[in-house]
Amino acid sequence: MPGSLIQNMSGLQDKQVVRIVKTEHLLWKWWLYNMMLGYHVVDEKQLVDHHQCRLGKWYDQARNRASLSSLDSFRAIDEPHQRFHRLAAEIYRLIRADKRAEAEKRLFELEQASYQLVENLDRLLSDLERGNTSGR
Repeated sequence: MPGSLIQNMSGLQDKQVVRIVKTEHLLWKWWLYNMMLGYHVVDEKQLVDHHQCRLGKWYDQARNRASLSSLDSFRAIDEPHQRFHRLAAEIYRLIRADKRAEAEKRLFELEQASYQLVENLDRLLSDLERGNTSGR
């Protein structure tokens, strides 16, 4: 992730992690949009799949914890997160191939996936703040 300031999240509570990964995915959407406009350059090495980003690493580890994996809000993250990464990679390739119209269509789909992902992260955050899990 370009510009990652927080390298080690092991000491953070789950709700803190959720806030960070939500912001990072919103930034990615913004960076891709700005790349399409010619204002930002994304290095291809920064494109990772849904297991390699910070959210994916946390999610894969947290899915083994019953306190989180039992929550609908937690499970609901997976599909839009996968779709987000698939579309982000596709948009990147389309921009690089100078297929702007197709990239714009995919950007609309990315916006929908992002909306669902953020909505589900917010639901999870609400569950964590209400104490539906241990918060760690």
